[in-house]
Amino acid sequence: TDKDDWTVFNFDTYAAHNNFDAAEDGRFFGGEEVYSGGNGGGYVVGRIWGKTAVTTNRRDGGGWVELYTLPLGEDFPFSSTFSAGVASHKVGNWFTEGGALPLTEIPYGKRPEYDSLVITEVAFSVSTASVPDPCEGVSGARLTSKGCVAYCSGDEEEFVYFELESKITLLEYMQSFGIFATSLDDCSTAFNDGHDFHELTVECMEDGADYFATGTVAVIQNDGQCHDTDKDDWTVFNFDTYAAHNNFDAAEDGRFFGGEEVYSGGNGGGY
Repeated sequence: TDKDDWTVFNFDTYAAHNNFDAAEDGRFFGGEEVYSGGNGGGYVVGRIWGKTAVTTNRRDGGGWVELYTLPLGEDFPFSSTFSAGVASHKVGNWFTEGGALPLTEIPYGKRPEYDSLVITEVAFSVSTASVPDPCEGVSGARLTSKGCVAYCSGDEEEFVYFELESKITLLEYMQSFGIFATSLDDCSTAFNDGHDFHELTVECMEDGADYFATGTVAVIQNDGQCHDTDKDDWTVFNFDTYAAHNNFDAAEDGRFFGGEEVYSGGNGGGY
């Protein structure tokens, strides 16, 4: 008489809970019909995460990315707007492609990454938060268009980025300027101002961190001193200003990557 009474993920035992259409105290995701998940005695939001296999591209999710968010029980945030069964196994698009909406449009349901992101691990979390927070409980995570992505974890204290105009490799980008390892500073506007210049977007900045404090990066730039005796004095990425640092062969306090010869980068005062 009740052959629909099954769940997608069950974290409990039969003895503890034997009805996936009753949410009180149940511990399950993807219930029968009435409820999306059990509240476990007081939780209101459940989430499923995937750890991407693309660990070399941090902006594409080199950490935990949110794949699914569901309400637990009946006393969940926005319960007056959404049905408790919005993510049940019957209507939650658990087994079919499509049906996902961006996180900014609806707080519950499948995310696009559920269908598209290649992952190596699956994680589950529950929350008692009064407002759905897709990054709650994920160390260093930030909400992005890719979902919830973990950036500043482990030893990384700062994480910034700029957008490329097209999808190319970093090597292709660097080669586009016609500069080589043996190139010399010709005192041109390009070397003085940088062959490219970008404002940086901060994804993570721990308190007191200041390596990228200027919020900008100049690409392939000289030291601001046009002279005949030190034409190798240029760097690949300069995060500082001329006034703060004018020698890419001296690392103390400098904020640069790809220095002149002696140093690979500046230590920014302690990095």
